[in-house]
Amino acid sequence: MNAMPTWSTACPDWKERIVNRQSLVTFDALFPDEAEAALSIFRDLRIIDVPGRPTIEQCCLPWVYDLPRALFGSFDADGSSGADNLGRRLIRYFFLCVAKKNTKSTLAAGIMVTALLRNWRESGEFYILAPTKEVADNSFFPARDMIRADEELLKLLHVQDSQRLITHRTTGAFLKVAAADSETVSGKKTIGLLIDELWLFGQRANAESMIREAEGGLNSRPEGFVIYATTQSNKPPAGIFDQKLKDFRDIRDGKLVDPQSLPIIYEFPEEMIKSKAYEKPENWFIPNPNWGKSVDPNFLIGKRAEAARGGKASLIDWDAKFLNVQAGMSQRSDGWAGAEVWDRGVDKTLSLEALLDRSEVVTIGLDGRQRRFARHRCHRARKENQALARLGACLRLGSRARAPQGQPRGLQSLRAGRHTHEVFVRRSLRWCRFVKAAGRLRAAAGRRHPVHCRPCREGS
Repeated sequence: MNAMPTWSTACPDWKERIVNRQSLVTFDALFPDEAEAALSIFRDLRIIDVPGRPTIEQCCLPWVYDLPRALFGSFDADGSSGADNLGRRLIRYFFLCVAKKNTKSTLAAGIMVTALLRNWRESGEFYILAPTKEVADNSFFPARDMIRADEELLKLLHVQDSQRLITHRTTGAFLKVAAADSETVSGKKTIGLLIDELWLFGQRANAESMIREAEGGLNSRPEGFVIYATTQSNKPPAGIFDQKLKDFRDIRDGKLVDPQSLPIIYEFPEEMIKSKAYEKPENWFIPNPNWGKSVDPNFLIGKRAEAARGGKASLIDWDAKFLNVQAGMSQRSDGWAGAEVWDRGVDKTLSLEALLDRSEVVTIGLDGRQRRFARHRCHRARKENQALARLGACLRLGSRARAPQGQPRGLQSLRAGRHTHEVFVRRSLRWCRFVKAAGRLRAAAGRRHPVHCRPCREGS
């Protein structure tokens, strides 16, 4: 029995690696024999929409092997790392974020076909989950075509276009497109799950629950795996996409230790975003690892110029899709114009003590969160406004205004002076209960009253 392998899925030097076109996977296959057996199938799969129908080995660059090598090479087929790991995949979650037209969906399709062929479990279930049927077809059609282009695979695998289903004739295992619906994915005994275009799921309210349901089958399938494949969103990341993106970035940077999860993220380092170096065509190979193969440099140069003429919104969308640039506060087309220079006013040396040294009077203000109800002709809204006004008066340091009922008695006797200021600021959280009470008043004020409401009529 061999010793349990040790590895780390972190890549703290990813900025240097990605600029030097090096692999973003820092470890070798945990079980080299398993990796090589799977890669021998993966390399020979054909891509039929390329002239000459070349194999993946003939038309792709070495980076495409990083994901399948790590995925298949983490499966302990004979328990060599311990009896408890027999038939277990030691790395189960994979996050691939890359710009458009870098064979992302084709790569994922090849991995799913290879997994279906390497699977040993009878009636095993493999799924492609996408927000729409059209997106799912981006991975299903390449998988179908890879099978039909090889006579041996066609004997082993039965393709049913109408049902978006590929079935192994011997084991009964199948690869199927699943609708993005919680009821549809519920109860699945998933071995392999491909979630395509995760950024689109981030725009759905129930996406997290649905994906959790789809991944539930891995609990009884120790050899199971999940692949999240996505490009960037043309809007700031949201929902499940934002959550996964942050988690896998933290794993890559070493902030979060999770050896079961592997991030492969092709994006510009933050320094290049701030310096606008990402706008230079000579740097566009960074988010496009298949540069010069499936990605045409001349096409990108012309299309970006066209997007620039279309305005800021068009340019943000193009950068997100073809340069994998995340839309941030200063990039949003509908964002505040001052956001681009806002960070220049940051004073990192400013502390509470420094603020008190510079100031003669310090006043605390409250954000009413768009209290539009102030315009309402409702007596409850007026009462809340009055309560908030009194609270604001009491929160002015050195003020002798009477505190609202229910506040700490010490608030009524605040005296001017630095010590009082500091104590006041540091204890201000104790008075949150009054703000919560005001929030309840606001909620009550939001209720609609009939036109003939007497207090409203009197206030008009």
